[in-house]
Amino acid sequence: MLRIATKFQYGENLSIQITMMNNFNKLVSFVLLLYLTGSNKVTNFNIAKRDTIAKTAEKYDGSMDWIVHTTKDNFPSGTKKCNKFIYDVLEEAGVTAPKYDDGFPVVAADWANSSFTIPDWKHMGYGASWERGDIIAERRNYTDATGHCGIAISNSQVIGARGVGITKEGHDFGDNVTVRRYIGQ
Repeated sequence: MLRIATKFQYGENLSIQITMMNNFNKLVSFVLLLYLTGSNKVTNFNIAKRDTIAKTAEKYDGSMDWIVHTTKDNFPSGTKKCNKFIYDVLEEAGVTAPKYDDGFPVVAADWANSSFTIPDWKHMGYGASWERGDIIAERRNYTDATGHCGIAISNSQVIGARGVGITKEGHDFGDNVTVRRYIGQ
């Protein structure tokens, strides 16, 4: 190796060192990107998949299919269905939606629970900033629900099921909101 290096002129060695430094900077930039996104599995595929999740959710804006006073699959009339909306959107978007052993979709409190493992969904933290396609959830002490959850369609707007239907308005998440990000393939 030394013999090969001695054949280079000073400028060529400098060029090699600069190239090595540029490659090192690219590696550092990539590691920094992973750190800033909070994911150890950032790929173009899951970024595109999160966008598909958001687009699928957005097409239901104004829908009445998940309101309290309708029946939706195994959710009877009179029940809140924000978690069912997320479940249905994820399945339609091609993402396996999490559910319990009895087949019931994961509830809002578990989407919000950092101790509850949801495969392919990274808990980004409480109060973390969100990105398009993230699941936003908050545990609340309702008499008829464990909390509320929706799907981020931007870094400041959520779409989800409310009593009035699927809407981008009125979700009123507090400071203890939890963000889950899809990191699956």
